[in-house]
Amino acid sequence: LAREFGGGLPSPAQLADRLQRLGRLYRVLAEVKEAVIPPPVKAMVGAFLSPQWAGSQKEERALRMAVGLLPPDEGLWKPLSGLTASMGPKEKIHLLLDLVPMVARDEPSLALLPDLLARLLAGLKTRFPEVSEGKLQAFAVDLAVSDFLRAGQSPDRILRFVETYPLEGLGEVMAESLRQLDLQQ
Repeated sequence: LAREFGGGLPSPAQLADRLQRLGRLYRVLAEVKEAVIPPPVKAMVGAFLSPQWAGSQKEERALRMAVGLLPPDEGLWKPLSGLTASMGPKEKIHLLLDLVPMVARDEPSLALLPDLLARLLAGLKTRFPEVSEGKLQAFAVDLAVSDFLRAGQSPDRILRFVETYPLEGLGEVMAESLRQLDLQQ
C-alpha cells in the first residue's frame, strides 16, 4: 500500500476504499476450487493483481471468466481456452495476470489476440513440428503478450518474424522465452 500512496501512509478513507476493493478480488479467488487453483497460487494471483485492482464489475467479470467461475465469452476467453489448452497451469496463470487488467481497461488490441495466437501457432508448428504443443503455445502467448499487447508491434510484423527468422535463431529465442517463463514460476 505504501507504494500505491507514494511511499506515505494512506488516509483512513483511502485505506477503507482500498480494502473494500481488494475484498472483491479475494472473494472471487476464494470461490475458486482448490483443485483448480491451489491456495498458494491464489495468493500469488491476488498479490500480482492487487496493485492495479480497481474493484470494477468489469474486472471481476474478467477474472471470473478467466478462472472458470463464469462461462467464457465468445470473443476472447473461449477462443483463448482452446488455443492454450496444452499450456501448463503456471503459464495459464501468467496469461490471466496479463489479460484481466487489459480486459478491464477495454484494451482494443485484445480483439485481435485470438486470431494472432492461432496464426502464430500455425507458423510455429510448421517450423518446429517436433516441439510439444504446450511449449509452442507458451511461446506464442509470450510473443503475443510481450510484442503485441505490451510493445504494440503489428501482428504482421510478429508473424513475419516467426515465418522468416532463421530457424536456429528462432529456436534460441523460443528456448530463452521458455527459460524465462520457468524462472517466473
